[in-house]
Amino acid sequence: MLRLSSLLVPGAALGLMLAACAPERGFPPISVSTPPGPAADPGPIGAGRTDLAACGGDKVARFIGLNVASLPATGGWGALRILRPGMMMTLDYSATRLNVNVDDTGIILDMSCG
Repeated sequence: MLRLSSLLVPGAALGLMLAACAPERGFPPISVSTPPGPAADPGPIGAGRTDLAACGGDKVARFIGLNVASLPATGGWGALRILRPGMMMTLDYSATRLNVNVDDTGIILDMSCG
């Protein structure tokens, strides 16, 4: 008898947990969907970046498509942050910081303030 109850208790607990996850009767299940179509397209890389003036990026936007090593040591920005693929970064915002997104080979893909 002890053996049977040791199997029934965990089985009953599992059944209750699974029943708690089931949708209630009378309510349709919630479905999550994404809107159709691609996300807003910002256009060609580096195009229309009038906001770069806030962090000095407008002076070096011409370097998009070149290696990050070609950026001048000083360029009128408050701070420079090079962002490589998969790199972790802080989410704090600094209007005077220039963010430079590069690929694995160091080619500048895009720039933004923040």
